[in-house]
Amino acid sequence: MSSVDDLIRSIERKDDGHFLIENRNDRAWICIHAPGPGGAPVRKADVLARLKLFGIEDYDLKGLEELLLVPDGNWHELGTWKEPESQDARFSLELAADKKSATLTVEGPIFRGRWLDRGELDAAILSAGIRAGVDDGLLEAIASRSLDELKEKGPFRKSYTIARSVDPIPPTNGSIKFYYDPHPRARPALLGDSPNARVDFKKLGIIQTCEKDQLLAELLDPVEGRPGLDVSGNPVYGEKPATARLEAGRNAVLKEKKLYSQSTGQVIIRYDEEKNYAKIEVVEVLDVERIDYGTGHVDFPGTVVVHDTVADGFQVRARGDIIVERTVSSAFLQAEGDIVLMGGAVGRGAGFIEAGHDVYAKFVQETTVSAGHGIYIEEAAMHSRLMAGVEILLDGGRGDLIGGSTLSGKLLVANRIGSKAEPETRLTLGIDPETFRRLRELEQEIDRNRTTLQKIQQHRRHIDEARRRGPSTSQQDSTYDKLVSLENKFLEIIANLDRQRETIQAAITPDRQAEILYRDTVYPNVEVSFGYGIRKYRIDRRPVALPGRFALDPVENKILHSFE
Repeated sequence: MSSVDDLIRSIERKDDGHFLIENRNDRAWICIHAPGPGGAPVRKADVLARLKLFGIEDYDLKGLEELLLVPDGNWHELGTWKEPESQDARFSLELAADKKSATLTVEGPIFRGRWLDRGELDAAILSAGIRAGVDDGLLEAIASRSLDELKEKGPFRKSYTIARSVDPIPPTNGSIKFYYDPHPRARPALLGDSPNARVDFKKLGIIQTCEKDQLLAELLDPVEGRPGLDVSGNPVYGEKPATARLEAGRNAVLKEKKLYSQSTGQVIIRYDEEKNYAKIEVVEVLDVERIDYGTGHVDFPGTVVVHDTVADGFQVRARGDIIVERTVSSAFLQAEGDIVLMGGAVGRGAGFIEAGHDVYAKFVQETTVSAGHGIYIEEAAMHSRLMAGVEILLDGGRGDLIGGSTLSGKLLVANRIGSKAEPETRLTLGIDPETFRRLRELEQEIDRNRTTLQKIQQHRRHIDEARRRGPSTSQQDSTYDKLVSLENKFLEIIANLDRQRETIQAAITPDRQAEILYRDTVYPNVEVSFGYGIRKYRIDRRPVALPGRFALDPVENKILHSFE
């Protein structure tokens, strides 16, 4: 019994304070519990952050502060609870212009909305004029919600072809093969070949140069498609393929569908992807040494240039940019503009880098990096936490993303993802980083409480087994009563947190334009996520040594893994 008593005493002594929030008839109620003798009280910041997340605003702040000072374990009314708006399942029918197929798109119910029924589906099909080739078995499976993918929780969209004929094989449009990047990205450049060379701050890789008579781009011919058959057996012809257009500007010439430079200079590409057209021309073309005990922390209203490094534990804040020419370690860097790290960062788990716009680095290791727009890394990111509002690009060098967690709002590009050692590498796309962080904190809180609950239940079951073998002692009965009380307490906490998580998840809508591109290899133990309500994609067993792409299906809530 000593292990059981130790568990109980440990929980009662070190039990942190906790709070519960729930919806009662569209009113928010809160219950705050005091900590054990050795535990920490509930923090005001945590409560306010949770209330903000649920949109609860009309509460008495003074009363809440008094309750935090003297928590009584009772429920108190706070204010109006704003539930996510419920929406019934919806559907739409799309008849192809050539009338060779019909597509049914189903949007799942949101929160407490109802599902479809067969009658309304049949009525819509009849009204749309669909009379032949209908897949009745599929329609019944949709109406009865017997398909596994229709049992998902949260908002989702599924697309089904409910009537079809033989479609023509589509053509391949003509295209332009560029030998220079038509959309160059900014990244630091070196003044010289030495590893310790300084950054040329006026040249961030946007300027692309060429030599005379160098091949810059070429036209690729379109490929005709093949006709199909309609339901009557008549040929159905597809569209004609479009031809790409390539124009030579100044100091450039187009010969036999290949465009060459006629002089040395900067390559300028004006590329309109929508029109499949490109025109290419060639045109001629506060400082400190070190942050350490000698300077103290730096908080500057402009741009900070550090020619050496920032010592461990020191902080640099700038309203403009921060430029550091040597490797940084466990330093704190925060800029409203960009942060440029010529030598990279080895944070040893304590480094923190945050830019309002972009972060440029040669490499990062065991470092937290956050950017409002983009993160651009030349060589590698290893066992780090990367978060960017729009895009993360690892290119220009090795371009390796190894281990850690990476969150990008719209785009992630790397050469290789993971490594032969198969470290856990988590990628999340299409979710607002702040919402994701708050949700992860909630999930971690649930996991901690579940671990404690499992220990309590294990000890309670041991006493149950002992009781079946013979009469229990008074000490066992007392211990059992304490375990049951603790079990009920943690069950209530977990149930409340689960409801909070479900409410947050119901309001999350992933960005369908988000994508992950890798140019070489993706290794096992890489996990890809595009938000809640969408099944994660995991690479298992063996590496995929082909250039590829992860993206959401344009209609359905599933992750597509395609190859170049």
